[in-house]
Amino acid sequence: GEININRSEFGQDGVRILTVGSKLFLTGGKERGALYAVYTFLEDWLGCRWFTEELTVVPENERIAISPIDYSFVPPFRLRQTYWLFSTKYADFCVKHKLHSYMAYINDDWGGSPSEYCVHTVHSLQWIITRDMFDTHPEYFGCDDKGNRSVNRQPCLSNEDVLNLTVKFAEDNFFSQYNNIFSVSQNDGMSFCQCEKCKAFNKAHGGTDAASMINFVNKVAAKVREKYPDARFETLAYQDTLTPPENLEIADGVVIRMCPINGCVLHDFGDPLCRENKKFDKALRGWAKLTDSIYMWNYSTDFQYYYALFPNITTLQKRYQYFRDNNVVSVFDNGCGEDMVAGEFHELKTYLVLKLLWNPDTDIERHITEFCDAYYGEAGKEVADFIYNFEDALLVG
Repeated sequence: GEININRSEFGQDGVRILTVGSKLFLTGGKERGALYAVYTFLEDWLGCRWFTEELTVVPENERIAISPIDYSFVPPFRLRQTYWLFSTKYADFCVKHKLHSYMAYINDDWGGSPSEYCVHTVHSLQWIITRDMFDTHPEYFGCDDKGNRSVNRQPCLSNEDVLNLTVKFAEDNFFSQYNNIFSVSQNDGMSFCQCEKCKAFNKAHGGTDAASMINFVNKVAAKVREKYPDARFETLAYQDTLTPPENLEIADGVVIRMCPINGCVLHDFGDPLCRENKKFDKALRGWAKLTDSIYMWNYSTDFQYYYALFPNITTLQKRYQYFRDNNVVSVFDNGCGEDMVAGEFHELKTYLVLKLLWNPDTDIERHITEFCDAYYGEAGKEVADFIYNFEDALLVG
C-alpha cells in the first residue's frame, strides 16, 4: 500500500526509519533528515562505528537480516556545534555524527551547513570599539566608580556613539553579506562601566550588568531590523552578565547564550549542595522566564592546561540532559580544537559529546566501553576503569 510520511514533522534533521514488508524507508527532515537516517541505520542496526576520523569499524557479515523497524527521532538541540579536534577539520566526520560544523565546511551534497551560525562568534565589542579609539574618544570606554575611564573596561553602553558604531558595524560587515545571526557581546575578562547612567540603569533592573547589556543589544536589534527585518542577534549570559535583569524584556530577534564558565563539572547543575551550579541553575531559570531561545556555550576541558585531567567524562550526560530538560535549543561544546595541542582524552570526549548532542539519553556507558575497546585495544578496559575510578574518587573526596 501507499506510505505517507509527513517530512515537515521532523524539522531539518529528524529521522524516520520504517520497514514495510521487504521495503526499507530511510527519510526524515527535508534538510538533512534522510542523510542522518542512513547513518543512524548503519550505526544502530548494522553496528558501524566512527570513533575518530581515522578509526572506523564496519562489521563483516555474509548476510544482513533486520527485524521490523518503526523508528522516529527528532533531536532536542536544533543547532549542534563543537570545538573539538575532529569536528573542526573533517566534514565527513561531522556529517556521520549529525553535527552542524563550526569550522569544517559541509557542502550541499552532505546536507550543507545549517542556515544558522554566529558571525564574529563572541566578545565582539572589541572589534567595534577598538583600543586605538581611546586617545580621541575616551568616552567610548567604561569607567570605574571614580569616573576613571580605561581601555581595559567594557565600552560604555549608555553612550549613543557606541550604539551607532555598533549598528553600522553590524550592517556593513555582516547583514549585507551573510544575513544570519550576529554576536553583540561583551569583551572577555573586563569590568563593566560604572558611570552614573550605566550604574543607575543596572540598579533599576535588578542590580546586574546584564541589564545594560540587554538594553544595548535591544537597541541595536531595533535599529538594524528597520533595514533587515529578519536580523537576529546573540549576546552572552557570562560572568558579570550571568544574572538576568528584572523588569526588562528581551527584544524580538535577540538570543541569549549562557556560559557556565564557573560551573562545577563534578556535580549536576540541579544539585542544591553545589554552590556554583546552584547559582547557574537559578540564573538559567531566570533567563527562561524572559526568553524561549536559550543557547548554551558548554566547557569541557581545562583551558589552563589541556593535558590536565578534566573530570567530566562520567558527568557529561547529566549535564546534557539538564540542558534538554530546561529548554536549551542550541549547544556549542567548547573543548580543545587546536591541531598541535590535543587535550586529555580528546578523542574519547569528542565522540561522547557528539553522541550527547544528538541524543542526551544515549547509552553513554556503552559508548565509553566500545570506544576504549576499539581505540586502546587490549588496554581498553584498564583505561575505562581508570576514568571511572578517578572521577569517583574525586566525588568521594
